[in-house]
Amino acid sequence: MRYLLLILFVLFSCFGYGHDIRMAIFEISKDNKNYILDISFDKKDLERSLITAYPKLLTAKDNMTRESYIKDYLESNFQLAINNNCVVPNIEAVTYEDEYVRIHATLPIKWQKVETINVFNTCLLDYNEGHSNIIKVMLNERTRTFRLSSERITTVVDYRE
Repeated sequence: MRYLLLILFVLFSCFGYGHDIRMAIFEISKDNKNYILDISFDKKDLERSLITAYPKLLTAKDNMTRESYIKDYLESNFQLAINNNCVVPNIEAVTYEDEYVRIHATLPIKWQKVETINVFNTCLLDYNEGHSNIIKVMLNERTRTFRLSSERITTVVDYRE
């Protein structure tokens, strides 16, 4: 009986605690053809930031309008410079799940090797106290992870040897 209670306690603690961590995850990687950017936003936090930045969103009834606001928000709050050249992600898909909004984008990069990535990221920091953005870059056979918050909104990912 004690073991059963212990297992139930651990399970409920994990489920309750995990969602209290306020973060968005930005993953940069490469597939066979393209450089990829995948973003996972907490749905409620994204809605709070979008509605505050774009009050007209309250009356929008279609996903196309919502997605155009998401694109505008990303362009204003997330910027990349790869090998010292600005790169604007091409958003290809926005997926709505129960608790998350997932964005899939390609990065129009012509270089064979990424040496540096300068990241500016203020997404969801505006109206979501305690929020963090995790930048995870999986390139050149190495993974680099950085945490950005209201205290630190920029980072440089350096893959030069």
